[in-house]
Amino acid sequence: MFRREIKMKKAFTLILVGVISILLCVPALASELPGDGKPLSPTAFDGAEYVPAEKVMIQDKSRQILLGYYTIKNYLNQGWMVTTDQSFGASDFPPSGTFEVITNMSTDGFLKTVKAGISYVNWAGEDEFFAYTKVDLAGVTTFTTTKAPDQNKKYYGGVLNETGGKMYGSFSIYAVYND
Repeated sequence: MFRREIKMKKAFTLILVGVISILLCVPALASELPGDGKPLSPTAFDGAEYVPAEKVMIQDKSRQILLGYYTIKNYLNQGWMVTTDQSFGASDFPPSGTFEVITNMSTDGFLKTVKAGISYVNWAGEDEFFAYTKVDLAGVTTFTTTKAPDQNKKYYGGVLNETGGKMYGSFSIYAVYND
């Protein structure tokens, strides 16, 4: 009987030590949570159309319709991608294929441009670009895609951090209609 009590006390002690160890690790793990976004997928640029940014003034007889925006809540890690909360479909693509990206971001990295454009989630649940261009961290950039959207996909505005550091701020994407 005495040996059984010793074994039970040892088992209880080991369980108690395990629980305490786990409880001590939880706050340490919580402090290591990453910022916003997802790591760059290896397929992020498969089939994507690179479109050079246009330095075109939007005509007076055009209108911009907001498709989505995102404000980085914490920070965006180097090599990570973030998308707008709002999605849009193929019917929201303007006939001209012209989109406008407005950025108001900063970085503690050394590069002052990022890749931005239209993204979607592929069958594996990874973010991929549909069409993208290079944009300044703060500014207005217009680009035109000739690629036809899929009627069955949801699209998002997307930004990829390649600045070499953490990124902060917000961005939005607009469809540009020439009236």
